[in-house]
Amino acid sequence: MRLMQTLREAEGRAAGDHGDTFSLRLARMPQAVAFVRHELRRWLDERGISPEDAVDITLACSEACANAVEHSGRPGRPAFEVQAGRVGGELLLSVRDFGAWTDATAGGTRGRGLRMIGALMDTVEVTRGGDGTEILMRRTLRS
Repeated sequence: MRLMQTLREAEGRAAGDHGDTFSLRLARMPQAVAFVRHELRRWLDERGISPEDAVDITLACSEACANAVEHSGRPGRPAFEVQAGRVGGELLLSVRDFGAWTDATAGGTRGRGLRMIGALMDTVEVTRGGDGTEILMRRTLRS
């Protein structure tokens, strides 16, 4: 993480900033979720995305990243990827892990992340397979 921070400060851009796209691959650990949230928000702000859209997109991404960290049971590769890009008037956001999906435990406050993501984004597609799980989200941006 120190290396990413040093690079970010040196360049003055968000980590993961590749111009028109945002892309990061990080270790599957809880601290990475906050890092992605912060850097994605910087990237959205630098792209002129409205604050209202940026808050919702960042929260949806954070929930998807938390799922990737907490629910990708079988070890696979101990990493997850976040990619985002603007296509016309939409923002596409993908969070992918490389483990096998495990369901949240019943009861309590668990298991609400996907519903929250669905409320924040226009469309949400979850694809589970032998090589991991991907959550693909779309949001129409305000003018």
